Amino acid sequence: MANWIKGEGAAGGYAGMAILLLSTTGILLRYLLTNYTVSPVCIAFWRNTMLCLLLGVFLELFYPMLTEIRKKDLYFFAGFGLVLAMFNISWTLSVLYNGAAVATVLVYLSVFFSLLLGHLIFNERITWAKIFIAILAIVGIILIAGNTALSFWRGNLAAVGCGVFSGFAYSLYSVGGRMKMSQAYNPWTMLFYTFFFATLWLAAVMVAGKVMEPAGSWAFFPRVSLDWWMLLLLLAIGPTLFGFAFLNMALSGLPASTVNILLTAEPVLTIVWAYLLLGESLSRCQWCGSVLIIGAVFWLSILEIQTQLVSRSAVIPINGKTGSGS
Repeated sequence: MANWIKGEGAAGGYAGMAILLLSTTGILLRYLLTNYTVSPVCIAFWRNTMLCLLLGVFLELFYPMLTEIRKKDLYFFAGFGLVLAMFNISWTLSVLYNGAAVATVLVYLSVFFSLLLGHLIFNERITWAKIFIAILAIVGIILIAGNTALSFWRGNLAAVGCGVFSGFAYSLYSVGGRMKMSQAYNPWTMLFYTFFFATLWLAAVMVAGKVMEPAGSWAFFPRVSLDWWMLLLLLAIGPTLFGFAFLNMALSGLPASTVNILLTAEPVLTIVWAYLLLGESLSRCQWCGSVLIIGAVFWLSILEIQTQLVSRSAVIPINGKTGSGS
């Protein structure tokens, strides 16, 4: 019992803290986007900058070895950072257009994009059950849009597109984290350098925006009150830094498939936060669509656990040989 409390019990607690913190990401973003006239790219830039400064100083002071990387790996981190920057922009725009609740649900489409990318890159098997689950998720997207009329989709295409693309960008980020290059480094090293290069890419986007539209809202230092900076700092420290920290701690004590199942509670909790704090509410169609997507993600996670159990049982050594375990 004591070992369980120290091991899986503690990891479950870390997962709960991660879910609680991550569920507030869309809420804080939505508040910043609707109450201040600052561009989504600028918010993403300063959020990443704050995280890099905090994490970089902490690592240099206490774990300087974690800030060391090989020069030849800079190209990998630059590419990985570009993927994260794409996710930062599309996710922030999705929160702006769709609201915190719907944006959080749509980003979970990353599970299905990861399924497809896993098949193309790692030659992972796609079953008919997984195809059916993906169809349920597509139906969920249509229902979340709120109306299947063509005229509505023309007006809502940007909002839905940002939400779907945020899921695709996050799936690219997840697949990149499974490559051999990322496994050669500590997770905190990966987190720091990925966010560092993502910040550089976001800065480049802001410079390009300023060149193309000098009169636009592309200033690096927005004219806002102190509370904007404090809220952004809270966003960087709370759901971003500590959210990832607790998630990493949970993954150290629980299987990734189990954590993925637990994370399906995040969009549900975000919907509750959005209703209580922002006054956001979902229509019946959007509720049905959200339930379909969350349920599909949960079902897919269950299938992944079953697949892992079968693969493990297939390599149980019997008398020094590999057998099926039965």
